[in-house]
Amino acid sequence: MTMNNGKFISTLAVLSLILPILILCVHGSTADPYNTRADAPTLNDTTVLADVIMTGDQINFTVLYTDADGDVGDVRIKFDMTNVTRGISGGGSYHAMNFDPAINSSLGVTYWYLMSFDTPGNYTYTFNVTDAQANESVVENGTGFNVILQVPDEGKLYGWVMTGLGNNSLPVPEADLIIHYYDNNTNITNYYNTTTNVTGYYSKTLPIVEEPYFVTVNATGFFDSEKFKFQLLTIYNNVKKNFTLEPWEPEIPPDTTGELEGYILSTNGDRVANASIIVVSYTDTALEDNITGNITNETVREYNNLTASSNSTGYYLLIGIPTGNWTVVASAAGYVDTPGELKFTTELLTVNFTIVPIKIYYKITGTVLPTTASVKIGLSQITVNAISGNFTIDSLIDADYTLTFSADGYATIALNVIVNGSDVELGIISLNKLVNIGPIMDGEDKIVAGANVSFTVEGIEHTAETDSLGIAVFELSDSVNIISGTKITAVKNGTSITWSHGEEIPIFGGVSSGAEGELTTGMILVTIVVAVILILIVVIQIFKKD
Repeated sequence: MTMNNGKFISTLAVLSLILPILILCVHGSTADPYNTRADAPTLNDTTVLADVIMTGDQINFTVLYTDADGDVGDVRIKFDMTNVTRGISGGGSYHAMNFDPAINSSLGVTYWYLMSFDTPGNYTYTFNVTDAQANESVVENGTGFNVILQVPDEGKLYGWVMTGLGNNSLPVPEADLIIHYYDNNTNITNYYNTTTNVTGYYSKTLPIVEEPYFVTVNATGFFDSEKFKFQLLTIYNNVKKNFTLEPWEPEIPPDTTGELEGYILSTNGDRVANASIIVVSYTDTALEDNITGNITNETVREYNNLTASSNSTGYYLLIGIPTGNWTVVASAAGYVDTPGELKFTTELLTVNFTIVPIKIYYKITGTVLPTTASVKIGLSQITVNAISGNFTIDSLIDADYTLTFSADGYATIALNVIVNGSDVELGIISLNKLVNIGPIMDGEDKIVAGANVSFTVEGIEHTAETDSLGIAVFELSDSVNIISGTKITAVKNGTSITWSHGEEIPIFGGVSSGAEGELTTGMILVTIVVAVILILIVVIQIFKKD
């Protein structure tokens, strides 16, 4: 038979469609090839981690499945997992793997299943591998494994303490949270306390223990919260708890006492610090007859003294004074106690007290040299012992005093003395003697003021300046004596003169102080010399002309 190319190709196509159908029919008509267990699918291997961490690791199941005949079609894998520790079954899970029947599956199939856990315990698992085409299955039990729980050392209780509801809620700052648990092993109650901040928030880190915790909240002005019981679980070790407190207002009994305030003043108007105000109150209690128990006419009086002190400004405040008429005493160190009687009600009473200083007198003593000196306190003259120079000033109170010491030929001394709670001993008051040197005059008999005059005695230099009279006044102690021959110098504007004590003071500048118009010897000599020179010049000129 001869066929053209087109017909040949069409015939091959039809045959290629019919042939697979015939093959499938042949297979369907034969006996099930998996009735013999040697031909059944086999589960070659299953592996799993020995231990997994509950919240961390994932489990990896590996299933190596092979079919000796290599004609496996649709394969389904099912596994069941059971928590043996807790008796909880995880249920069955199906996972299908489709294989092309034309592919030889004798090399095996690897299957992974990733799973995380949230419950600790010992688990077992079972695999069931099924060939869907042949309805054959192989069941194999895997080895058990443990899901381990990592137990933290600490947990936390946190939250807010508020008052009110909804939009009207407000934080309760400085609320105290008292947390405790009872340790069954040691029979000791352990406490862990904390306090809320300004937002009402609190947080307290606590150890993980098997026993339950209890917490109570209390705050000033609020009723205590109910006791809250909680446990820090090993999986969720942080517990959040918000508390709402109910406010309460304590009943304040009416005030039945009075108050006293004011200033404590001295007689000079100064405010007195650290002074005391004492209110002397009392109560009378009727006595009972010891035999009959009846009230008698006799009473016993019990005194109750209330005291306050004035501050640095002299102000005082005394509270809690029972109503009634009571004796009030103002007192201070160095002052006379000042008593009085005041009527007290529940209103504030303002009273200033003036207290009188106690008159305590003191004295000032000392010795003045020379003994002829006079002593005055203010304008009052004080008697001085003419032989010893001793003096005493009596009947002085605390104050500042000015003492003046003076004597003819001596410099006056003014001394400020403070008397403050004790006698004052001045010791020896020595006046300096006055020594005048001068007047110092110049060649025109004019006074030389402002000249610096100095001399040295026993290695000590003494200086003074001439006054408007040309006199230099020196203040010297009695131990300093200017002996005859002591060199004295006066200096002004680069000009100086020197002389010995006891001699006449030379003219300042060296100009004679003779009669007006009279020439000095030096001036006459100079005039003669000049005249001789002029005569010689004239004579020489005459001879040159001749």
